[in-house]
Amino acid sequence: MKKLLIALIIMLTLVSFVSAQLDNTTPDEETNVSDAPIPPETSVLSTLKSNSRIILGGVIALIILIIIVKVAKRSPKPEKLYRKAESVHREAEEFHNDGDEETAQELYEKAEEIREKAREMESKGV
Repeated sequence: MKKLLIALIIMLTLVSFVSAQLDNTTPDEETNVSDAPIPPETSVLSTLKSNSRIILGGVIALIILIIIVKVAKRSPKPEKLYRKAESVHREAEEFHNDGDEETAQELYEKAEEIREKAREMESKGV
């Protein structure tokens, strides 16, 4: 969670820096503004062209944010692993009660492997 917060702060800083640089740019002196009304299609295209850097920066920031959130959710946490081990253990108990000792033993071993992985993560401080 701390990594996600740090990444968001860095991204916001970069966006504000880029935005400040874009605000300081001056329009080209060669462009002349005429008094004739601009057709709606032309105004939309000119608006998109003039703000393309801002739009591109926003899209890139959004993509980076989505990637960060996906990676943060995907990384296993010890609590999740313990819950998974608990559910596998319950399933093994059901097979044991039904008389299927072979499947039950495999599931007990799998639950123990998951617990070991969770203990390793706790000892590493994840």
